[in-house]
Order: sequence, then structure tokens, then C-alpha cells
Amino acid sequence: MLPTSQTVNKMQQDNEIGNPFEGVENTVEVKSDDNKSTSSEEGHDSQPEDNQFVNKGNLCIENLGNSRSYWFVLTLKTLSWYEKEDEKDQIFTLPLNGLQLYEVAQNPQSQKHVIALFYPDGRNVYQNQKQLKLSSENDDDINTWKQFFSRSFISETNKKEEREQVDPTLNGEVEVIYEKIDSYMRIVKKTTRDMVPKATTLYVIKELQEYINNTLLIELLALPTDVNTKLFALSSVEAEKHKEKEKTYEACKEALEIIRDVSMETGNGTITDNGF
Repeated sequence: MLPTSQTVNKMQQDNEIGNPFEGVENTVEVKSDDNKSTSSEEGHDSQPEDNQFVNKGNLCIENLGNSRSYWFVLTLKTLSWYEKEDEKDQIFTLPLNGLQLYEVAQNPQSQKHVIALFYPDGRNVYQNQKQLKLSSENDDDINTWKQFFSRSFISETNKKEEREQVDPTLNGEVEVIYEKIDSYMRIVKKTTRDMVPKATTLYVIKELQEYINNTLLIELLALPTDVNTKLFALSSVEAEKHKEKEKTYEACKEALEIIRDVSMETGNGTITDNGF
């Protein structure tokens, strides 16, 4: 069947108007790709760095029966500990959110320095323990861990909300000042450890010397006679040496007298011969 003139005219009008949906599919696909790329960039920018490494090293847990050393790994959000340094046998991962720390008073009979992690509301930190006490025999190691814990959102005095309100520039300046003061105090502590034993020993020696010179002899002479006789008595060997020294002294004294007499006689004769 051949098309009529009306049909031909309608087809020409459709060609002039064009397909209103032409290219819509491609446009939608482009927009979809743009949205995907935008969302992926936003997701990449907003990706949290919860697993960012902060510090790792050996610490002992003190309040789980016997003190035992573990390998600890600290991130910005968690504290994990392992059996060994290879980090294969993980024992536990502790979230740091809400934790606080304080330094435990050191036992004078122990060389360990201890810090404790705890929740202010009294929750258990690990198993049935309200605190997790970590120790090291090196004071510098404990101070280093305290600084890293502070950077991992654990605060000794300030809450998280107060820290967020601090100007980042001011926070950096405070960090620099803190590090300088901490370095200075370490020097003072080292110098004090070096000087105090020396000063104490010098004081004890001076006091002992003064006691021996001024007090001890008087106290010994004030003892009863029989005690003094036994105390100052010489042994047989020393008594024999003492007698030999006395004989030598007497012989030297007699020799000096003879030399003096001869010298005087020789001097008088010389004076007479010269006519003076």
C-alpha cells in the first residue's frame, strides 16, 4: 500500500521536529558517572583514619596475676596487644574512646614505672578489671607512651570536647612548649640523679671526719683505765717494733750530742788559731 499525501506530510513534520528523547539516555549515563565520581571523591576525602599507627613496643600488664610482657600496638582509636612482636597472636583490642590515664605512685622497692587506663564511669576496662595497669622499668618509655596516649584522644586532665575547641595553632605551640619543658626536666632529673649521691657521700665523709677529730678521741680517753689499757695495748710484734724504734731514737740522740760537742770544740780551736 502506497502512502497517501497526508501520511507523507506527517512524516516530514516528524522529521523536522525530531525525536524528543534522542540523546536522553546518554545524558543520564554521563550524569550518573559524574555522580559516582563525586561520591567516590567525597568518600575518599571523608574516610576516617582510625587505624593510623601511633606507637608500638613492649609493656607489662601488672594487674592480671603475674606481671607479664606483651607487644602493644597503639593507633588513634585502639590499643591492641599480642603475644609476640610478629603481631600474629592477638590477645585483645581495647577501644580508646572515653578512656583516661593516670600515673600510679611508684613503689620504693620496685624499679617499675606504672600507668593505669580506666573509665571515669567505673566500667571494666579488660575482663573484670576496672583498670589496666601497664608498666616498664624505663621511665623514658613510660613518658613516651603517655605522650602517645594523649595524642590518641586519651586525656589526663581535659575532656575530648575541651580539646576540640582549642585553636590548632595554639595546640601546636603548646605541644612545642611541652616538649621543650619535658626535655629540660629530663636533663634536670639526670643531673639530680648524678649529683645527689655525690653530695650525700661528701656530707657523710665530712661529718665522720669531724667526729673522729673532735669527739672520738675525747670519748676514748674518757673510758675506764682498764678498758683504755686493753684498747690501746700493743701486740707483741708492734711492741717489739716500738722498742727498736726507741733504741734507734736514743742512738740518734746520743750521736747528735757527740756531733754537737765535737763541732763546738772544733769551732773554739779554729777561733783560737786565727787569733780572734
